[in-house]
Amino acid sequence: MESVYWQHRIWPTDNTSAKPAFDTIMPDEIMRAKVEDELRKSNALELLWKRELTGAMLQAEIDRIARDTKKPELIQEIWEALVNNPYLVAECFARPLLIDRLTRNWYAFDSRFHSELKAKAEGELASYSIYNLRSMSGDYSEIHYFLDNNNHSLALKKNTNIDRIYVTEEEFKEIESTLEQSGSLQEDEHQFYITRFKNNRTGQIDVEYMVWKKVPFEQWWQEH
Repeated sequence: MESVYWQHRIWPTDNTSAKPAFDTIMPDEIMRAKVEDELRKSNALELLWKRELTGAMLQAEIDRIARDTKKPELIQEIWEALVNNPYLVAECFARPLLIDRLTRNWYAFDSRFHSELKAKAEGELASYSIYNLRSMSGDYSEIHYFLDNNNHSLALKKNTNIDRIYVTEEEFKEIESTLEQSGSLQEDEHQFYITRFKNNRTGQIDVEYMVWKKVPFEQWWQEH
C-alpha cells in the first residue's frame, strides 16, 4: 500500500537526481515505527477519550474516502494492492486514517490539555480593555479586508501577517456575519482568539486579532 502512494508521488522537476526506489525511502524501521504510532494512537483513543473504533465507523470512513477522493485511480490501486479484501481495506487502509484524524480532533478541544492557555486568555481579556489588544501576550495582527470586484480573492485566514486581503462578495458577507462575536473569546482546533472590528464600511472591514496558539498536536504527541 505504501509503495502505491510512493508511485503516485510526483518527483520535483528541479531535482535532477532519479526518483529513489521505494525500498530505499521506506526501510523496515520506518514501517515498524508507523505501525507502532498507529497502535499508540489507538490506545490513546481508548484510554484518554474512551473511544473504540467499530466496524460501522470503519465502513463509514471507507465510504467517505470513496465519495470525497479527488484521486479515484489512486484509491482503486490501493484496494487492488489489498486484493480488494474488505477486511484488509478496513484494517490496513481505513483504520490508520480514522485513528489519526480522531486522535487529532479529540486532542484539539480537550480542556485537560488547553485549560491553562484558555485561563490565561480569559484572564487577559478581563484585565485589559478590548480596545487594548496589543497589550495582551498572544500574537497580534490587524487586517484590512476589501471587497474585490475583480474576483482576485486570496484565501481568508485568521492570524495572517498580511495586512490587506481582497475577498469575494461571499467571503465579505461571511466576515460580516461574525461581527456579533467581536470581543468575545473564541476557540478553534488550533488556537484561542479574540477579534475586534474597528471599522465596517462599504467595501471594507478592518479587524484586529489576538491569538493564543495551542501546542500543535505533533509536538504534544512527541512529548507524550
